[in-house]
Amino acid sequence: MEETSCKVCDYALAALQNSQFWTGALAGFVVALLICLIWKCISFRSAQRKEIVVEDSEKGTFTITNGALMAFVRNIADSFEQVDVVGLRLVERRDGLAMVINVKASADAEIIKYLGQLREKISSEMNAKLGIVEQVKAINFETQELVPVEKEA
Repeated sequence: MEETSCKVCDYALAALQNSQFWTGALAGFVVALLICLIWKCISFRSAQRKEIVVEDSEKGTFTITNGALMAFVRNIADSFEQVDVVGLRLVERRDGLAMVINVKASADAEIIKYLGQLREKISSEMNAKLGIVEQVKAINFETQELVPVEKEA
């Protein structure tokens, strides 16, 4: 019986010393890693929403799409000269939806001040006009670009 276990050990040791074994192990690891990466990409895309469904008090619903929200936010942001809204997406979270707004800002702007004021205005307007404040739990900003200030000669 001991001779069999020694042969098994010898086969295992020989396999570990064989370069083809390590090539196959590395290929298997890479395939497993790619499968995990694809799964993560698919689950990330499913976390993004394209619309918000709002239930009316009279048992009806209406849908607000990302395009409509983008127009709504751009209309509000027009009063802020230093900030330009270039994109918007809805992301599902555990506690509700988060609205992520992509902006361009002037390089000399007080970005934190303006974005804080814009967040407050968007939140109050959403509550007053759309009634979706309960669903959108966070309004986040991503600054895509700081636009240089043009100096007049």
